[in-house]
Amino acid sequence: MTFVIILLLGIWILWRKSTEGLNFIDLFVGWGIKVFFGFVFIYIYTEYYGNGTLSSDINVFMWESEILKNVFHQNPSDYLKFLFGLEDQQMIEFYLSKTDHWSSGDMALINDAQNVIRINSLIYFISNGNVFIHLSLFAFAFLLGTRELYLALRDRVLISNRYLWYSLLLLPSFAFWSGSILKEPLMLVGLFLVLRGLISSLSFKARLWRIILGSLLMLMFKPYVFFILLIVLLPYFLFKFLFRFNALKSIAATLLLIMLSGLIFDGKRDAFVHFIWRKQFDFINVSRGGLHALAEADSCFYYFDVSQYKDIRFISNTHVILEKPMHAKKMKLGSLYPFENVYLKDTGKVWINYYSTNKCGSYIEPTLIGGSFTQLLKNIPEALVNAAIRPFPNDPGGSLKWFNILETFLLFSGLIFSLIYFRNRRNSLDWDMIWLMIWFSILLFLLIGWTTPVLGAIARYRIPAYLALFICSILAVKKQKA
Repeated sequence: MTFVIILLLGIWILWRKSTEGLNFIDLFVGWGIKVFFGFVFIYIYTEYYGNGTLSSDINVFMWESEILKNVFHQNPSDYLKFLFGLEDQQMIEFYLSKTDHWSSGDMALINDAQNVIRINSLIYFISNGNVFIHLSLFAFAFLLGTRELYLALRDRVLISNRYLWYSLLLLPSFAFWSGSILKEPLMLVGLFLVLRGLISSLSFKARLWRIILGSLLMLMFKPYVFFILLIVLLPYFLFKFLFRFNALKSIAATLLLIMLSGLIFDGKRDAFVHFIWRKQFDFINVSRGGLHALAEADSCFYYFDVSQYKDIRFISNTHVILEKPMHAKKMKLGSLYPFENVYLKDTGKVWINYYSTNKCGSYIEPTLIGGSFTQLLKNIPEALVNAAIRPFPNDPGGSLKWFNILETFLLFSGLIFSLIYFRNRRNSLDWDMIWLMIWFSILLFLLIGWTTPVLGAIARYRIPAYLALFICSILAVKKQKA
């Protein structure tokens, strides 16, 4: 019955949505496409990765959303406090002690995982744990967001309205990851709203609510994408307004401002480098596999490599005992402070198994940043290659990596072809938008490449950058102005 109500309500909303160049059928088929990719997503994480049961982040988020939803049945007032971020540590320990994603210490300004749990806990009231209802609602929200992007682009490109619409829905990685109930769908809706607010010919009120709502969604579900977009607006406005579409001047001015900022605010620069280094360090530890153990009433946790498992007794899913003396890395829980190497004796002490896993199948060994600004700069080529181009055919990973390889080849081939073939139309192209998308992609590739040593995760995180490059390709296919 819930499915029927959602379907009828969705049909009613789409029927009332007047969309230039499209009709109701296009919108309804678009919703079906998004739901289909959601089913594919569930199938892969059930049959391919989960051995018949739902696995990975999607399973964890569903489970933790149910835990949060159950708070309502115990104390509705406390549930509302969790929804609006008014909870305290005592409440977290009482209600959500079994969750892994709720607390992140001071590692992030905004815990976007909490917002995924909040949204799904609300849906839980009508889904009763049926993941396909969650997918259908996320798919509908994403469809409305894609409509905003379509309307922002339709008057700027030569390709037909329907080709533009369906190409936006069917980009492979973009379509796959936006079919989840994780952070990507709602973050992308926010990005589409902001882009339409920035580049479409709308009234001030129509621009304002889109930019505000879109910014909030990006901050809630992928704040680093929002901050990268803010940064690239600088060269965008320099290019469009101050230097009157002179690309070299705007690029030079932007780089000069970045270098001057790095020199003037050297303390902030060092804090940024340390933040990136710690993100890389943590991601490497998780990706290599290993055990993060915590002593009772201790504010630090200890990392043990997978190779040390043979000397660690896992007495349950939650506790371990060291059977031999061994080295470990000691870190303050949820902190940015550096780790220290320690030597632990086999005293028979029982440790809490805070987190343990095996090595990721698509792990690649990155060059360590080590808190050095110079090394961060040296890592730029490696970061760009890893985030933008890999996986290569000889890289680790399962059979699904070949879809990523094909997608990367087609994307960059199309981009290069479009920009070269239509170079004689350079005076008629939307170079302001093209440069905005290129800067956005480069900075996102850098951040991902600096911190992420897993090719599967890279393919997921770079979706906004790949979408931006696809937009560049279709913007290059533009009619010559009369």
